Amino acid sequence: MLAHVAFRSLLLVMLCCHCTFYLRQPTDNDTNPGGGAGSGGEMGPGTTDIVGEPPPGEWSNVTNNLTGLPAGFANLTLVSAKPDEDKLIAGISEGGLWQSEDGGSSWAMLGTKKASAKIGNRPSAIIYDPSASDVFWESGTYEIGVFRTDDGGSTFAQLGTIDSIDLVAIDLNDPDRKTLLASAHEKRDVFQSTDGGSTWTLISPNIPASLNNCGYPLILDAQTYLMVCARFGGGEGGIIKSADGGETWQRVSDIPGILAPLVHSNGAIYWAVEGNSGLLKSTDEGESWRLISSVPVEMRPLELPDGKIATVNKGYVLVSADGGVTWHPASPLLPYTPSTLTYSTHQRAFYISHISTDPTVPEDAISRFDYDYESK
Repeated sequence: MLAHVAFRSLLLVMLCCHCTFYLRQPTDNDTNPGGGAGSGGEMGPGTTDIVGEPPPGEWSNVTNNLTGLPAGFANLTLVSAKPDEDKLIAGISEGGLWQSEDGGSSWAMLGTKKASAKIGNRPSAIIYDPSASDVFWESGTYEIGVFRTDDGGSTFAQLGTIDSIDLVAIDLNDPDRKTLLASAHEKRDVFQSTDGGSTWTLISPNIPASLNNCGYPLILDAQTYLMVCARFGGGEGGIIKSADGGETWQRVSDIPGILAPLVHSNGAIYWAVEGNSGLLKSTDEGESWRLISSVPVEMRPLELPDGKIATVNKGYVLVSADGGVTWHPASPLLPYTPSTLTYSTHQRAFYISHISTDPTVPEDAISRFDYDYESK
């Protein structure tokens, strides 16, 4: 019995690696203090600071009509806020994507048109196109892995036959969105597409054999890629970079990373360290990295509209105004250990979600805390 509980707990921890984000291309500027280029293991000052008291208030449950919907293992695996509209998107394991236009008071299923491909995976990430509001990509595990919509989610197109994908990355410098990378869940497989996802080529054999668990790719341009490598499952860790379209890779940091990166609007790139051991930052498009904080980062950081960054640590949402050097609590105690965190600019609120092994969506799957970034 104890072994079964431990195994189930391990599975849930692994599934907490899901993520959602709005991809933006880096620029040459970095105005946040506490950053700067440095070696992959250099520690900046003030790296353990969490200051201030949690704000008053409570988290509210906004699962509403999603409660009780049938779901596969891990049930609700994703919640994402669309950056340019008052929309939330939730992903249900084997149950597709659901949209809310009222802050979570009600939810409606996406992909319901007859021509739409069925999303039957466990949704892991949504990538919004910053230049086309109706376009976004979905990735997911344990089934066909990548889908795209061009009409805001009314219909989805399946992109090839690769399956069980943690994250898909898109070359947003190319107006035709031809170059994509996709990393597989719990495998060493990394795929590349140069035709918008119609066909895929396995490029992971080009990664040095000592790096066993690399994924969560970031495309800077059609030839320049970054990936994070964890020590989970054996092998060495770090961050690797390719300048020739994935033909060869160079390790640019020896510190093992995990989860998807945050590309800040000021050009800085942030990557969480494996084992909740801190936060890495690069200000030179991934050529060098600095460990700017040893505060455990339990979730991929996200950027708030005013440039601050947010993550989860020790039961609270934390926010940093100095590029991750110091943090302050931005929420009351979390109602559970979340698997996703997002911020809705239009609702002025954080949203979290959690997963479980129940066969239906639990009644407390999604929670909300109002946080007006402009008044903080």
